[in-house]
Amino acid sequence: MEYIQKLSLMLALLCAHSPSLSAGTLHKLVKNNKIDEVMDFLNKNKDKKKEIINAKNSDGKTPLYQASSKNRVEITKLLLENGADVNIMNNYGETPLYLASSKGYLNIVKLLLEKSANPNIANKYKETPLYLACSNNLIEITELLLEKGANPNIHNENGWTPLYWACCNYKLDIVKLLLKKDTDVNIADNNGETPLYQACYFGYLDIVELLLKKGANVNLANKNKETPLYPACSKGYVDIAKLLIKHGADVNISNKNKETTLHWAYSKGYKDIIELLLKNGANVNSADKKTLLYWACFHGYKDIATLLLNGGANVNITNKNGETLLYLACYSHKLDTAKLLIKRGANVNISNTHGCTLLYQACRDYKLDTVNLLLKSDADVNIADNDGLTPLYCACYLGYADIVKLLLEKGANPTLKSNKGKSPLSLICSQKWTIEQRETLLTSLIPTKPNLSQNAKDFIELAITTLAKQMQNNPTIAPKVPQNNDLRESKAVDNPKQEIACIEDFVRILLFTFTPDKMALYTWPKNFFQLNEDEIKNSTCFNLSLSQFMPRYLRLAQLSKEQFNFFKKLLKFEQADAITDKQTCNKKDGVRTPPFDIHINFHKEADPRENTGFSFLNGLNEKELNAFQNSTLLI
Repeated sequence: MEYIQKLSLMLALLCAHSPSLSAGTLHKLVKNNKIDEVMDFLNKNKDKKKEIINAKNSDGKTPLYQASSKNRVEITKLLLENGADVNIMNNYGETPLYLASSKGYLNIVKLLLEKSANPNIANKYKETPLYLACSNNLIEITELLLEKGANPNIHNENGWTPLYWACCNYKLDIVKLLLKKDTDVNIADNNGETPLYQACYFGYLDIVELLLKKGANVNLANKNKETPLYPACSKGYVDIAKLLIKHGADVNISNKNKETTLHWAYSKGYKDIIELLLKNGANVNSADKKTLLYWACFHGYKDIATLLLNGGANVNITNKNGETLLYLACYSHKLDTAKLLIKRGANVNISNTHGCTLLYQACRDYKLDTVNLLLKSDADVNIADNDGLTPLYCACYLGYADIVKLLLEKGANPTLKSNKGKSPLSLICSQKWTIEQRETLLTSLIPTKPNLSQNAKDFIELAITTLAKQMQNNPTIAPKVPQNNDLRESKAVDNPKQEIACIEDFVRILLFTFTPDKMALYTWPKNFFQLNEDEIKNSTCFNLSLSQFMPRYLRLAQLSKEQFNFFKKLLKFEQADAITDKQTCNKKDGVRTPPFDIHINFHKEADPRENTGFSFLNGLNEKELNAFQNSTLLI
């Protein structure tokens, strides 16, 4: 015990002669909140009190800083009464007021301010106590600091003022407090962005209103030369944009990339913003009117397109691919916009760099509504692309029978050939066309008898002459083909109505029978030659004028044995079950004759030229008959 007392005495003597040891003792007592010991210690060291009370530890903190950081109100008061310096900073430039303000220690802040603590001393990051209080949304401390002279316009190393930070983080009450003082609302950060710019960027309408009432400049631009209207338009904040424009925002200021607010709005697709800017005088030319118009037409923004066109935009401008505004509207199936463009003078016949017209592309993409619109707008149905392909050729190639019908009705020329010499007829006769599609086309070719449309007549004439030319390629059969290539013998029909009916039957056979390698006769829904006699008897598919047609036009088909046997079935009398292969069909057998005067010998070995009713075969000799039966006629 005696040893301990001696040791304590020695330490006291050392402290009395060493300020640093005394300061360390005071720091320890303050940290442990030993208020009585602190008081005794200060009384015992009155002669060195000023030096000891403001001494820093290794972090540069004074006893007052320690007390303030721990919210030790009584010890803080004691230290202040004994002369503690309120403005001494630690190694980071932080004063006791800075720390107390950041932590919300209101009573400590009051004590420090009463002792004339400077509220504008900033730390090494240039942040003041007011900045910290605002950033932590400490309303009372913020108000107190402002009352004691805190400068709201001091900014940190990023250029952020307390108001700037409050606007970024939607601290509305803090904003209101700051605006009650002489806060400069136009101080910009290091990027040139003001509190108003940030409020617009984040969409804080009420803060924007407060700033504008306090005189915020709506046209101050950042380093990219972008005003607050830019982020408002870029983010789609139409109410903020309206407010800015109401307060004089320039809608035609360009940034360093020569982009206007209009450019930013349409690049993000904000229709309401675009309409607002245009109605308030936005210059479409400064925002790349061409691009803007393309955008409006592609998305079908008819009102915007109207505004742009009213501003003098060219309705027929094209892009690098030769695509017009009307093309974009049709491509995206925005037909209301397409109608507007056509009404405003859009050329429906402009071709792109590949020579494709709008009609060609609509036919290719099977956009029936668009095809109808273009045809009603007098689109030229016969303009071919760079490969010589017309809309009709395209529709035939893809098997779009309904579009083929529309094109033919509007005057499409079926005789026009591609650069490779192919016509639409050659495509219709290909395997790509189903039976149903050919049926649809047939109906379009023969809409009403006898008033055959001119295009239908042309199409039929082409079919007949093409087949005739194919027959002429066979040296054996060629002499039997009329010199004019007209396979229809006018003497075989009594009047034009009969001729048209005969043509219809021919076209029906033509459209339903061709395959790429041979002319095989087919019908729907089964192979033409697979039907049994009952199916033939009950079918509505064979409504042919056989007495006028078959004997003369069957020459267009290659009569295989299967085909010949089928026609024996087809031409049997209705009571087919009473007939055998070796019977001859005639009235003597008690079987009713069909409504046409044709008789067929059913003997398997029979010469098809004998008693068939196919009179054209009677003119062929054995060699010619074999040549005909073995020939393949292609289109």
